[in-house]
Amino acid sequence: MASPKYILITATDTGVGKTWTSVALATALTRAGRKVIGIKPVETGTSEAPSEGEDGVKLAKATGQTAPAHALYRFRAQVSAALAAEEEEAHIDWKGLVGQVKRAAAGFEIAIVEGVGGLLTPITWEQSALDLAKELGAKAVVAALDKLGTINHTLLTVDELEHNGVEVLGIILSEPERSDESTRTNADALRRMRPGLKVFMVPRLMNPDEGTEYVAELVQLI
Repeated sequence: MASPKYILITATDTGVGKTWTSVALATALTRAGRKVIGIKPVETGTSEAPSEGEDGVKLAKATGQTAPAHALYRFRAQVSAALAAEEEEAHIDWKGLVGQVKRAAAGFEIAIVEGVGGLLTPITWEQSALDLAKELGAKAVVAALDKLGTINHTLLTVDELEHNGVEVLGIILSEPERSDESTRTNADALRRMRPGLKVFMVPRLMNPDEGTEYVAELVQLI
C-alpha cells in the first residue's frame, strides 16, 4: 500500500481555529469516502484522564477511529509542549513521536496531523510542528483569525513553511469573537499579496461537522 498523505494543520497562534479546521477536514474527507486517520501528537492543558473537550479526542471522533483515541502525549500545563513536559519531568522522544505518528497512519490514505500552538511553538526545545511536517513530508493548512494583524502573522507562517519546502494548501480564516475594521478585508488582502494563495473564510462558532462546505475545496486538493 502507498504511504499515506500527511496533512499538517498548523496555525499563526493558539486559539485561532486549528482544531475546528482539523475536525472539519477530517469529517469532510471521511464523508467523501476517503480512508482517514486524525492524529494529535501532543496536547497541553489536558485533564488527568482524556475528556470529550480535548482536541485529540475530538479529532479521533471525527473519523470514528478507535486508536489513537486522544493525543499521543498529554500534559496538564497550558504552556508550550516543551515546557509542559519539563514541568512534569517528562521527556518527549522526538524520533519515537515521529515513529508513533507513522505507525498510526500506516494503512490509511490520509493522515490529518494537528499541531500544538503556532507553527514554531516548541514541541521539544529543538523541534516544532515545522520539523514534524518536514519529517513526514506533509503538506500544510494554516488556521488564522480574521482580525487586525493577521496579514503579517499569516504571511510569516506561510513564508516559513514554503521556505522549508512545505506546500501550503490553503488558509482557513475564522471570524473572531470581536470583529474589527479589518475583519472581512483580510482574505482579499492576502490573495492580492500572494496571488494563488487559497483563503477560505469561516463564520464564528460553527460546529465543524456542520461546516464541511467551507473545506470542500481543500478536500479536492488532497
